[in-house]
Amino acid sequence: MQSLENATEISFWDVRDWNSRKCLVRVTRRDEVQRLVSLLPGERWGDQRPGCEHILLAVFKTPAGNVEIDFCMACFGGEHQMPKEFYAAFEKLRGKHES
Repeated sequence: MQSLENATEISFWDVRDWNSRKCLVRVTRRDEVQRLVSLLPGERWGDQRPGCEHILLAVFKTPAGNVEIDFCMACFGGEHQMPKEFYAAFEKLRGKHES
């Protein structure tokens, strides 16, 4: 996976319908971007479990280009699965954004 250490922005998208994607949260504060990146493992997650429907997308803006990682609420636990801490941080940000 491309390094995310130099990410300058992270946006989270609802991609249930690719024709009408909806941005849920955009993070641009450098300290917050770096905190979120620090919650990620060095390798990409994403081996879908049976029944997973990846309806969320995280887009990391880096100097080398965008890195897109899809995920869903069921992608936890096991090898190569989404870190629970990262999803918890996303949910907290989404809650602030919707308030």
